[in-house]
Amino acid sequence: MKRYILLLLVTTVGVVQGQDVFREKLFSVDLILKYAEDIALSDQQEASVKKIYNDHISEFNSLKWELDAQMVKMDRLISTGQVDNEAALKKMDHLLDLENKLKKMRFKVMLALKSQLTETQQEQLKGLRSSSDGVGLNMMTPINENPRVMLKVDGPKSAGDPLYIIKDQYGQRRANSVSGIEPADIESVEVIKGEMALDEYGQDGKNGVIIVTLKSRL
Repeated sequence: MKRYILLLLVTTVGVVQGQDVFREKLFSVDLILKYAEDIALSDQQEASVKKIYNDHISEFNSLKWELDAQMVKMDRLISTGQVDNEAALKKMDHLLDLENKLKKMRFKVMLALKSQLTETQQEQLKGLRSSSDGVGLNMMTPINENPRVMLKVDGPKSAGDPLYIIKDQYGQRRANSVSGIEPADIESVEVIKGEMALDEYGQDGKNGVIIVTLKSRL
């Protein structure tokens, strides 16, 4: 059975626009602590920031693990030849409820983090923040993690993973995955399969090739 390669960007156009608003106004714990010295974060502020994060991360992870488990159950429900529509819809309600709780929690945390910073520090962070310091409300990631690019490959796992090629201004390189790439840094994505992949990359391309071209930083 063939494997079907599908590249899923965590942030679509509409979501990216919404996340730009949060990126501009809110700050993750990673960002604050990364530039703690640059913004003259006091010891008291640092302790408060860490406490806010630690007070929520346990509950957040519990909800996230529950969401992951329910997603597996949903996959099983809709993978059958005859889907139990009522059960699937009920499961979807549960999934949406969990995701909504996660989003609200993350929003609450970031509001609390912002309240610990002076207006001057907030403006300094806005200037210091780089494209790799993103922040959004995609709750498929931990509280302090940036939106990612996810790759979904459907089919038997034994068939193997595709070959990943990353291109940037320094040339091209092979990678084990594209999970660490920010959607905003991507210029284009090309998927090569079949004989074309074999002709260009040999046996390394037998399961398909995904070429991700990054935007120039020059």
